[in-house]
Amino acid sequence: MYRAFELVVTEDVLQEAPFRKCANAGKKITLSEEKNIEELLRDVLYNGTIDGTALAERYFPILKRDVFLSYSHKDKELAYMLVGMLESFFGLTTFIDSTFWGNADILLKEIDNKYCLQCNSQSYSYIKRNFSTAHVHVMLMSAIMKAMDSAEIIIFLNTPRSVPDLELAINGNGYDEYTLSPWIYEEILLTTMLKESELNRHRQRLTLDEEVLEHYAKRLNIKYKLPQNKLIQLSLGDIEEWYKEYQMSQDKHPLDVLYTLKSNVAS
Repeated sequence: MYRAFELVVTEDVLQEAPFRKCANAGKKITLSEEKNIEELLRDVLYNGTIDGTALAERYFPILKRDVFLSYSHKDKELAYMLVGMLESFFGLTTFIDSTFWGNADILLKEIDNKYCLQCNSQSYSYIKRNFSTAHVHVMLMSAIMKAMDSAEIIIFLNTPRSVPDLELAINGNGYDEYTLSPWIYEEILLTTMLKESELNRHRQRLTLDEEVLEHYAKRLNIKYKLPQNKLIQLSLGDIEEWYKEYQMSQDKHPLDVLYTLKSNVAS
């Protein structure tokens, strides 16, 4: 990660034709493949033990992209819109987990059905399910951290779905923002923990290696204050200005234009 940005946007922009067009383009770019989990589990089973490293590498592969997108899965259309804009305006590739990765919940259910059902019962063992959940979530979180670290920039899609209107706590600078999603919280927290890397590390194009759902128990809501101190504010107007500046630039990398525009960071 070199820089992290926060794009505040609402779904009503999708009613405008240019943004709808970008969303349709982004959806075509991000067509995902179905993964045969049963076959995959057989492939990574050795002497009765699942090879967690092999499973994580195949189910949550790390693909190097220019942008890592942090978003609520309820905002998938907005995510597609941003993917389409970044690709068509600037030629930038975006990592969107629901496209490149299998669904963690589906993987977990397959493992639970195979290993966590109690004898002669249709119910799961609580202890075994805690254990299987911990394993899958560790694989997922490790993959998220690696994907964020390998991207040049991170964009957090701040919407009413990712940051709902909770009881707002007033502080000296205005309002604190909270999320109900543990995954969004982890991703934004990682922006404060990942080392900001040298820019040239991300400009070396590597050969690419060949759905994270929010986990809500019934009526269980846990909120997390978002650590947003590393996020640089971004708006759709900024992206339009970025595109204009990029068109006038002479062979500049599109992200260098953005850094100059938003944070006066020259490469």
